[in-house]
Amino acid sequence: MKYTLALLIYLLTLPNNITGQSATEEDTSIEALSMKEIKWDWQSISSGWIFIFRDEMPGFLATIRPKINIIDIFIRQEHTPQFLAAVISHELGHVFDTSYMTWEKRSQWYAIRNIPLNTVWYAESFQSDYYFGQGDFAECFTWTMQGSAAGFSSRLGPPPTQEQQDLIRKWFLEATQSARK
Repeated sequence: MKYTLALLIYLLTLPNNITGQSATEEDTSIEALSMKEIKWDWQSISSGWIFIFRDEMPGFLATIRPKINIIDIFIRQEHTPQFLAAVISHELGHVFDTSYMTWEKRSQWYAIRNIPLNTVWYAESFQSDYYFGQGDFAECFTWTMQGSAAGFSSRLGPPPTQEQQDLIRKWFLEATQSARK
């Protein structure tokens, strides 16, 4: 409990630029421009989640805190709106995973990607997720939803095939349809 409180106090002391605000046409901040770069229906899977844009945190681009529905995006001087849109989409891939994926779907993902079933899905805190199932899925999710210009960093396999992208789109459609009911 005291560690949770300490983490919360630390996070509350970090400067933040936007907390869950939607971008307006006049808003030319990097945060707003980044959100405008996301061209797919991300709102349908992220209801109740809050984006917090913060100054850079060495070694990190972003993180999600699923117990309290917060996505932290750490902005560096060299980031462009397009780059941050890819980072945000990756984090939204994690939101999709934590909100809609089951262990059965994760096993199906491993099978279609030819990843051994004993590969760990979740990275530990403060560990790169590119070597884990969750990171591979988030990278493939981003590639599928944002396109190849988003880049690809998974260390478990190459960018997704058309068949793998079709599976992500199928799951996304199922999730958005169930969210609207």
